[in-house]
Amino acid sequence: MIHRTGIRYGLLALSCGAIFGVTPALADTTIDTTPSWNGSSAVQPWGTVAGGNTPTYGQVITTPADHFLTSFSFELNTPAGIGYTGDVYAWNGVSATGAALFQSPQELTSGPSGAFKLTTVDVPFLDLTAGSQYVLFLTTVGQSAGGNSGGPWGQPQFQNVYPGGGFVFNNGGTVGSLTSGSWNQGFLGSGSDLAFKATFASSPVAATPEFGSVFSLGGLLAASGAGLWIKRRRRKQA
Repeated sequence: MIHRTGIRYGLLALSCGAIFGVTPALADTTIDTTPSWNGSSAVQPWGTVAGGNTPTYGQVITTPADHFLTSFSFELNTPAGIGYTGDVYAWNGVSATGAALFQSPQELTSGPSGAFKLTTVDVPFLDLTAGSQYVLFLTTVGQSAGGNSGGPWGQPQFQNVYPGGGFVFNNGGTVGSLTSGSWNQGFLGSGSDLAFKATFASSPVAATPEFGSVFSLGGLLAASGAGLWIKRRRRKQA
């Protein structure tokens, strides 16, 4: 499911926008397969290499027209304390390719196991190419936290919910293995996807009012109020 969201402004909002010097918020695009997930079906086990788990799970996506990636999320049901990074790489059809376009600092799963939790990676307006494919993933490669821990991820099984990509995973235990060989794909059905979300913006900068503009508005309102007070006083004196 792909949907765009935007804000419609009334006359007052447009007037305030003109005074503040703020442009209306630009539309965003969200890719979201979670409405097609039943909340329990899963693929496993993702987690630490030491525990014999697959260290890298991800989702291939095709970038929409709004091409600034701002976040991506997966449904995890894992113990707390597993160290991982959230990464974005270009995708060449069989594997991640090139250098990481984005890698988060080390994060820790928050748990608890026994319940799925939407785990989100925030991305600072990563400029991707519209129409090109990328892989968004979480990996425990290079992370020591978590012992032998692992667990399942939510997946709408045997469904090609999102036509722009699919669930992929990599069993390699080194950073080099992410780009040196083919990833596994088509698990549990051709084009099967993870329960995931990816949010894109059409602009790399959120519109915010400038301080000087805000001050001018305050001055304008104060001046208007003063003018009204002076008129009323003159009427009383007449």
